[in-house]
Amino acid sequence: MPEHCNRDAAVKHSDLDRAFDISNLKPKLDAMELVRSDLTRESIEVPGVVVIGDQSAGKSSVLESISGVNFPRGENTCTRRPCVLRMECEPSLRGDAYAYVSNEADVKKTGRRVGLEKIGPEIDRLTVDHTGTGANMIIIPAPIHVKGVRKCGPTLTLIDLPGITHWLNGPQQSNIHDVIVNMIKKYIKNEQMVILAVVSATSDFGNSEALKLAKEVDPQQIRTIGVVTKIDTIQQDSDIVMKLRAERDSDVKLNLGWIAVRCRTPTEVKEGLGPEDLRKKEQEFVQSHPLLVGLENKFWGTHTLVERVVEIQSETVDKWIPEVKAEIVDRLLVLEKKVKEIGEACDDDGKKRDTYMKLTTDLTTAIEACVRGEYRGRICADKQRHITPRLFEFYREFESDVKKTTPDFLSKEYFQLVAEQDSENRGGCLPNFLSDPVFTTLFVQEFEKVMPVATAKLLTNIREYLLKVLKQFVSEVMAGFPRLETSIKSDVESIVEDAYEVTDNMLGFMFTSETAFTTTLDEANYEKIVDTMESIVKTGKSATDAEWPGKTLGISVQQVLGLQTVHEQNPRAFKIQCSLAAYSGLVHHQLFDRVVKMSRFFIVTQMLEALKAELRAKDMDFITANTIQDPQVVMKRERLVKSIERLDKCRRTLDGVQASRRTKPTAFLNLLCQNRIEAEHDDINSPPYKKRKLDTAENA
Repeated sequence: MPEHCNRDAAVKHSDLDRAFDISNLKPKLDAMELVRSDLTRESIEVPGVVVIGDQSAGKSSVLESISGVNFPRGENTCTRRPCVLRMECEPSLRGDAYAYVSNEADVKKTGRRVGLEKIGPEIDRLTVDHTGTGANMIIIPAPIHVKGVRKCGPTLTLIDLPGITHWLNGPQQSNIHDVIVNMIKKYIKNEQMVILAVVSATSDFGNSEALKLAKEVDPQQIRTIGVVTKIDTIQQDSDIVMKLRAERDSDVKLNLGWIAVRCRTPTEVKEGLGPEDLRKKEQEFVQSHPLLVGLENKFWGTHTLVERVVEIQSETVDKWIPEVKAEIVDRLLVLEKKVKEIGEACDDDGKKRDTYMKLTTDLTTAIEACVRGEYRGRICADKQRHITPRLFEFYREFESDVKKTTPDFLSKEYFQLVAEQDSENRGGCLPNFLSDPVFTTLFVQEFEKVMPVATAKLLTNIREYLLKVLKQFVSEVMAGFPRLETSIKSDVESIVEDAYEVTDNMLGFMFTSETAFTTTLDEANYEKIVDTMESIVKTGKSATDAEWPGKTLGISVQQVLGLQTVHEQNPRAFKIQCSLAAYSGLVHHQLFDRVVKMSRFFIVTQMLEALKAELRAKDMDFITANTIQDPQVVMKRERLVKSIERLDKCRRTLDGVQASRRTKPTAFLNLLCQNRIEAEHDDINSPPYKKRKLDTAENA
């Protein structure tokens, strides 16, 4: 053992030091501990060793025994808070080993620096400060963090948890059992954790609640080791050997077996009994006790427990490293995508200008894509934002509204209205001529009831839809820039409203022209429709689809045939009916396309051009004042960037570790541990196996 290690009095020559020093697990654990804090902050599970058991079962003593670090000792509940002990090796360390102890995970910034021999008192101080004493004593889940730094030794994390109990001194915590059990479950559910389930040698193994909890999270028992403490308290009639070997059907069997250990007694703690002397006493006790003589090495000894922990840790870490590296890569891709979506920080005018230009370009590009029918990207995924087909639905609704509300000019009921109007206009023209005033009055009257109303509904639907959708685009693109989002939404409202008013006015002029002049250039089609209707009524013969020009206007042959009686009664009124049906159908047919095209041009095309022009016209003062990110977005970016930095550092650290299968050093470890007393005086370059032989049959 190097001379500098002898100066670490509190941890001198622990079994854990030797086990890790001779295995190739050490560099992997060194790397793992370097990244533990960062990975924990990113909610990525990291391997470790956690000790659970009933109150006063000796959990802290087990950790103390295998690590060499003194934990607090006292009566009643010694461990009232979780203690996360992180041991690190720093070869360049000058001077004595030290530790940071803190209530926070970032121990270097928040903790108190003490010598390793002062770890126990400092843990006790923080425990009392936060859990009270006497009748006011409670159990809390907030952990104490300890970071021990030595020149040599193992690099790993050990976790000590409060012992399971249903009672605590005083009435302060009636739910103490639930608090402790939930705390234990939180730590042992981590599949990377080795679980040391501690039971007293004099207790009933089958009733151990710690074992039951371990089996819930580790049903295959691939990471649970049973640790039996206080073997120096067994009676002469104890069946401890059979329990350890689990030979009987009634014995509790664990795949990783049971290991009995002898920890320091309170008297030995006060006397300062060191690890080597403790190992000697443990060996002497087992080899001299009448019940334990002949017990195989695999069932007893701190050295055996350490070997088992090292072996499981090695397998766990070898499996964990490639898995966590893959998880880190996946996380980095997700985080980098999120940062890209948020965009760069706008901390100067140049970046604000660039950001503004990008945001406004993204906005108009997305709108134009949904107008053209190019639905690519997340923003355009929602079908309600597919502008062209949604407008087409409004156009079809407009056409349907016009047709539904336009009266049936060829009905017998409408014949009565025409006849009455014609009667009131007799004398205005010759009897054998169509009465223009009657025709015009009836057409204008029905036109004004139908077309302006349907068109107003159409324009309102388009306006409300565009306002809703365009604001959604703005919210999506400008997310994180609340001032800019509000300002651009206001611009959108004004521009859409202007486009609506222009379109409404233009269509109003067009409708006025339709009612001011009842004429058409499509004279041939108009006359053909009217003549064909008269021919059908006179002959009583139906026209074929090819012969019937009124089909495109929604006029059926059956409607015309129903007017035979009317024609005979009042041919003049009949002709006015036919003229109204033909002319109104032609006007509506023409207006359907004209209204659609004009509304599309002014409310959509011209509106979009006006929006682009408005966005381009913004001056630098506006950009500087409004391109300010939401503080929450700034904080989110900072968190994402920090996470990327942490994970990238972890990735680079783990990339330097070769997660290869190691050769089990079982025999070598047993040799070193079995000869632990003499090994302290051997030179590190003179392996003890050159001087001693190992009983391989006993340790098989």
